[in-house]
Amino acid sequence: MFKYCCNYSLARCLYEPNDCAIKHGECKLNTLSVKVKAPSSIANIGPGFDILALAVDLYYDEVKVSIDRHSSSIKLRVLGYKVPEDPNENTAGVVAREFLEKFNIKSGLNIDILKGIKPGLGLGSSAATAAATIVALSKLFNINLSVEEMVLLASKGETVSAGTAHLDNVSAALLGGFTITCFDSNGNVKVFHITPPSDLKVVIAIPHVDVKPMKTSYARNIIPKHVELSKLILNTSRIAGIMIGILRGDSDLLSSFICDEIIEPARSRIYTYYPYIRSALNKLGIKGVMICGAGPSIAVIPPRSMSIDSVVEAVKSEFRSLGLNADVYVAKPTNGCRIIN
Repeated sequence: MFKYCCNYSLARCLYEPNDCAIKHGECKLNTLSVKVKAPSSIANIGPGFDILALAVDLYYDEVKVSIDRHSSSIKLRVLGYKVPEDPNENTAGVVAREFLEKFNIKSGLNIDILKGIKPGLGLGSSAATAAATIVALSKLFNINLSVEEMVLLASKGETVSAGTAHLDNVSAALLGGFTITCFDSNGNVKVFHITPPSDLKVVIAIPHVDVKPMKTSYARNIIPKHVELSKLILNTSRIAGIMIGILRGDSDLLSSFICDEIIEPARSRIYTYYPYIRSALNKLGIKGVMICGAGPSIAVIPPRSMSIDSVVEAVKSEFRSLGLNADVYVAKPTNGCRIIN
């Protein structure tokens, strides 16, 4: 169980409790509205499908949740990128409904969403909204939840876009940095935050390609249900290698283990450009290439021996060689949800 506060990220209050503003009397509880900012994220880091994710500072959503004393319904208003305003078709609405039902709260809610993360890029758009919503709700009603409780409730919103309540993006949006989502021997979910290497940067390419409706659900449905033991061993060993790279603060070591034998080969049938981009960049000495979440964006962890500008240009060049345009950005790891009002 934990508390968090207005002036610090959720992860900082978890791991640096002496800095928590609650201890200094700076938090205002029992307010009628709370606004929360949540970052974009990259899930499925390398072989870590549904396990490893990273919050990045490329884009943000903002969600304001207000108590409506004159209604018992959930009402949504969306600014920015277009997403459904029907509460049953929006991640925020689904999370709010699950929260109210779980705690038997009879209250109407007004939810205002400033959608800064474009849906369908593979950058955790729906997860950011869901994570911001659960943080706002728990603050608004003064209900202290464990990290795992927050992740599980937020993941309910992912069923709207992905068809299943996957946990990795919401974990990263909530806690920031690298997150590990795993299950113990009793099947209980456990979520951990790890501080990324201090020098870590990520080059993100967003190709100008058509994206299928319900893309995430489709991308999950095409992955193999059975895998060869040899591929499973390779992927498991690489997850361990990635963790060693993170814990040692070595971004080059981390990137050397970013290779997936199971999920990315299946999804390359959707993103036919990806194997060519990855192979071409590898030949240039640029490892750490991966599909962001369910795609279509690609992320690259550049080697320290190369300038970030040269890596950006190499990524652009390889897309151009295939006749494709892509917007290419440099992002850094960032904190998770922050209460901003």
